[in-house]
Amino acid sequence: MSDGRGLPAAPRPVPQGPRRGTTLAFIALAAPIALAVELAVRALVPIPGMAEIRADLGAPATTLAWAMLLACLPAGLLGQRVRRSLVRRGLARRPDASPAARATIELEALLLATTVPQVPALLAIVAAMFGAELRPVLLTVALSTFAVMAQGLGARARSEAEASGAGSVPASTSRSTATATATPESVPVDPASMDDVVVMPIEDSIDLHTFQPRDVKSVVEEYLHEARARGFREVRVVHGRGKGVQRAIVQSLLARHPAVESFGDAPASRGGWGATLVWLKPR
Repeated sequence: MSDGRGLPAAPRPVPQGPRRGTTLAFIALAAPIALAVELAVRALVPIPGMAEIRADLGAPATTLAWAMLLACLPAGLLGQRVRRSLVRRGLARRPDASPAARATIELEALLLATTVPQVPALLAIVAAMFGAELRPVLLTVALSTFAVMAQGLGARARSEAEASGAGSVPASTSRSTATATATPESVPVDPASMDDVVVMPIEDSIDLHTFQPRDVKSVVEEYLHEARARGFREVRVVHGRGKGVQRAIVQSLLARHPAVESFGDAPASRGGWGATLVWLKPR
């Protein structure tokens, strides 16, 4: 939106994804905390007859604890596969998800998948309750916690790598041509043909629905440059309604763009808040 003086108002902040690090820390510490609580309760609140039960079941419980230690590695690998599968399914249901929505999908998948490597630790803690030796229990809890942290850090590293890769994709081959370029969302990207671009004519309106979310900023910047070069003073950027994420991204860019004089939501007859009208500075 613009104010009464024709100056661009401050855009709404783009929603950010959930804080994965804090959530991951809580998940990873669940098993160690559970073991600490069990040991504290055993020491502070003796249960009548429990000592005899632990004496009778100590040997099989210790065997179970050692078995859970051996199960940590396959459980960790299975958790990785579960997370990747959940992320693929989530993105398949929402192929046009915004960066914030993608972060939510990945976090939900991580929350579910990290329960898998924690199963051996929880069973080992149950074995400790019935008299298992502490050594295999402590080792199992430590390995399960490490598996959870590795899974979360691996997911974070992959997300950062994808984000940096997306930011390096060029929007066009040359500013001397009156074109705006990007990879259409409906066409799969072939690494062998990354030099191929889609040529679009410069008109007084551009629809961003055909572009991938990662290309939106570069496409809008290139479009504004070429539209101004063609002499357009007013253009329309169609970003859609949705949750307002795309609108916030576009208007945040417009507020900083040197060629933009002012901008505001389009009237209802021209798309309403699903489109933004932009007034460009004269050359």
